[in-house]
Amino acid sequence: MIKLLRSAWLDLTPIISTTACHQRNDVERYSRFMVSVFPMLTRQEPYHELGARYFDERRRHYTVDRLAQRIERLGYRVHLEPVATTAA
Repeated sequence: MIKLLRSAWLDLTPIISTTACHQRNDVERYSRFMVSVFPMLTRQEPYHELGARYFDERRRHYTVDRLAQRIERLGYRVHLEPVATTAA
């Protein structure tokens, strides 16, 4: 499995950087790659897309506050209240 990960990583980075800054960036990219790929390979599960709204739903309160602040900065007064949803 390590050979597979190393091979996949080398395919993603065809040019090896030589400066310390670029090497640090390579390590960061490798780390992000491992975080996303390693669970799929160890569990032998296919990749599944989380969806466009995944992070909005995951941090819903933060997203609402941030968007309300953006609207207020444009000169509008914002009052938000949750909409009651009915079970279908």
